[in-house]
Amino acid sequence: MSPIVHVVGPELPKVELSYIDGEPRGYWKFIRQFETYVASRVTDDSQRLLYLIHYCKGKAKTAIEGCVMMEASSGYKRAREILKRFFGQPHVIARETLEDLFSAVNFEYIDGEQLSNLAIKMENCAMVLEQMNYTSDLNSLVTLERIVRLLPQPMQAQWADWVDKLTEDNREPTFDELTQFIASRARVACSRFGRLANRSRKGHNVKTNCHVQSEQGNSSTMKTKCSMCSYDHAIDKCPQFLVLTVQDRWSHAKSKGICFVCLRQGHKVNECKMTRLCKVDSCGRRHHALLHTDSTSNVVNDKPSCPEYRKRVINHTSKIQTLENEIRKPYDVEFSDAYSSDKSLSVDDKVAIKIVEGGTRFGNGHFVVSIPWKKNPDMKVDNYEVANRRLQSLKGMLSKDVSLHIKYIESTESDFTKTYAERVFEIYLQSYYRPRWYLPHRAILNMKKPDLRVVLDCAAQFAGVPRNDMIYQELDTTVELMCILLSFRKEAVAIPADVEEMFMQVNVPESDRGASRFLWWQEGDMSRGPSEFQMTTHAFGATSSPFRANLALNKTAQIFSDDYDSYVVDTVKNNFYVDDCLISIPTCDQAKSFVKHISELLCRGSMQK
Repeated sequence: MSPIVHVVGPELPKVELSYIDGEPRGYWKFIRQFETYVASRVTDDSQRLLYLIHYCKGKAKTAIEGCVMMEASSGYKRAREILKRFFGQPHVIARETLEDLFSAVNFEYIDGEQLSNLAIKMENCAMVLEQMNYTSDLNSLVTLERIVRLLPQPMQAQWADWVDKLTEDNREPTFDELTQFIASRARVACSRFGRLANRSRKGHNVKTNCHVQSEQGNSSTMKTKCSMCSYDHAIDKCPQFLVLTVQDRWSHAKSKGICFVCLRQGHKVNECKMTRLCKVDSCGRRHHALLHTDSTSNVVNDKPSCPEYRKRVINHTSKIQTLENEIRKPYDVEFSDAYSSDKSLSVDDKVAIKIVEGGTRFGNGHFVVSIPWKKNPDMKVDNYEVANRRLQSLKGMLSKDVSLHIKYIESTESDFTKTYAERVFEIYLQSYYRPRWYLPHRAILNMKKPDLRVVLDCAAQFAGVPRNDMIYQELDTTVELMCILLSFRKEAVAIPADVEEMFMQVNVPESDRGASRFLWWQEGDMSRGPSEFQMTTHAFGATSSPFRANLALNKTAQIFSDDYDSYVVDTVKNNFYVDDCLISIPTCDQAKSFVKHISELLCRGSMQK
């Protein structure tokens, strides 16, 4: 704890101020204390700055130490801005607060003390997010379901009854309702009779678990190390496991003898006591949700106790249908959207949409759209050397081809001029700054066009993990191509168009830009050492860039819809396939008017045709 701050006036208990060490969760608590007990009682900005630096630790202190070199008033203001930018971003605080809540250990039985702690954490979480106007995140079904899954099975059933009563009163379950429910269950569990009931229940569970241990070599009450990273947490909470593809999760589970139902070691699927089925897309198969794929096969991690089962074609009709499906496959790949009129969303899709829509705003003539991270992008690993090796390999290639080198410089300088990318400020080069992820890049040449395009390699791996796997996969929100082609033939005058550099018109929040860094030479001079740059817009090669660009396009139509004819607005919503538009108009005069108005509409969202 810090030195004691004395309060002027009547004798009051002494207040000990807490430090800020760079953890976003402690930012608002520290700022409120500092403003109340220091900033409001000191009039000199130079003293305020010295106190501010004194009460900072670790990376927070390192971030603002240089401000002492500035004029007092400017230095203090700058220090406050740095702290807020690095450690006080509302969406980061909200995300970390919720993740801290979700990281609570699953309850094996009703424990009054643990339930009370959970209720207190939920109340604190609600206060923090309400102050930052993030109540929609609190009351989302995703948040409520993740908390309910932490509860023991009997309480989950009680909550279902509680929600049913709310529904009868035409009310929706909320975070506050769930908090009240857990708090009430905690009071009951902590009462004399509640403890009596739980004591007998806990004794029964211990006895049962001991039996399971002797039979299966597995006990749910034993604390086991994660088979992925060897830390003390369940594998379904492991960041390294969560960033794997579904196929790699299956492979890891099979290699480590992990049950596909509960993701625990020591027993087989047919011996697992858990009866839960996968609910992703109404799957209904007996495997964990983290192992769900669109075409999950029935895989077991041991020889089945029943006779071997083989799939055979029992009639000619089945064989013909199988051949027909094989013939159809290549065409389905090319025109997959033509057969997907009913696009059901997975749980991951819904989470990704919520993250992106919640982090979308319009300012300075551009849309700013968040990156849908699967987990908080701490990115504590440093892949600088990997990116530098790729850059040196590129240097060898450019040294042999002067023409290619010139085109590469022209492409990168164009991005800097248009502010699609920027040089990383020195303060952000500190080793503690997160997120930090370096993307290699390469040249893409189109024989039909003279220009060269520099594309970031978001699939490049470091420690076996590419950046693309840290982001929710691209969602297919584009309009079906077949519908666009058919409607294109309706009228007499055809109008094809496209949005110029569509991905580059959508900006990335400042808090996410460090995850799109790349190495390049200042002004393309390869005799210098490499400098660090970062994208300010969404990069080519990222899995979710088309989805985010399409979202910005639709938001443009939505925001400015009142100023334009409905036909123009509907065209933006229904006749764009990514950045290409196809539409037909009855007459030339109508076509001229249409082109003028749709160009104006798109320009207002920085989507230039």
